[in-house]
Amino acid sequence: MLQVAPGSTKTFVVDIEKTARVYNNPKYADLEVLMVVETPRDVVRLLDLGLDITDVNVGGMTYKENMTRISEAVSVGKDDIEAFSELDKRGVRLTLQQLPTNRPVQLMDLLRSKGLL
Repeated sequence: MLQVAPGSTKTFVVDIEKTARVYNNPKYADLEVLMVVETPRDVVRLLDLGLDITDVNVGGMTYKENMTRISEAVSVGKDDIEAFSELDKRGVRLTLQQLPTNRPVQLMDLLRSKGLL
């Protein structure tokens, strides 16, 4: 996880529960935070723990057996699709944008176009 963080930022690797405790602590309210999680299900868990997450940029989900590749950098399995559907129902905007210079792609539209929803 430390490899994905820009060198100019302070980086912490913590579990989901500690992330929620720190995020909800008023002491840290003025910090700008970029979170990197392992799975879409982790984002659902963070919402369940009270985090206010409105946007998720999906990337770096490598192919494993029983997954479907939907972009150069993203492959999804059944649990991922279920988690993305839950996030979409909760109003979280889901996009794919591998580089800042790339145009963002709406994840749910992409999943529909691939016949995965």
